[in-house]
This record gives sequence, structure tokens and C-alpha cells, in this order.
Amino acid sequence: MEITGYSANDSIQVKFPRISNATSYRILFGEESGVYTNEFTEIYFNGYKGSGIFTHDKAAFSTLKPGRWYVKVLAMNGNTEVAYSMKLL
Repeated sequence: MEITGYSANDSIQVKFPRISNATSYRILFGEESGVYTNEFTEIYFNGYKGSGIFTHDKAAFSTLKPGRWYVKVLAMNGNTEVAYSMKLL
């Protein structure tokens, strides 16, 4: 799964694609590569925004401090991981 991200000060916005068999998404992030000390769970894809059907969604969150953060998105079906992104700086 390919994701893109944007950051400013202590905020991060991650754009991720819809995965057909995913029922929710998890976003993991941390200050070290491969070490994710924070997470958001049960993020639900909003495929209907305005007048059309969308294939990507976004999630924005604040970090505790500015700096370099490593982010990974997991597509979930219940408790099973069905797809994941590579880390994003």
C-alpha cells in the first residue's frame, strides 16, 4: 500500500488508499525507524465525500513535539492485517 504524508510543526497528515477487504485502518508512528510507540486504531474509510466516490482518504494528527516521525498505515479486517504501507518519513 502506498501512502503519502505532509507535516508542519507538530502535525502530520497521511493519505492512504482504500483497500477493498479492509474494514478499518491503524496508523502507527514513532521517532525511530521501525519503532512505533504511538498508534491510532479503528480509523474508518470515508469513501463518499461531496459529490463523488473517492479511492483515498486522509487522517491528520498531532505529535507531542516537532521533529522527524516515522509513520506506517495498516489496513485491517477485524484483527487481521490485510495490507500495510512501507514507513514514511
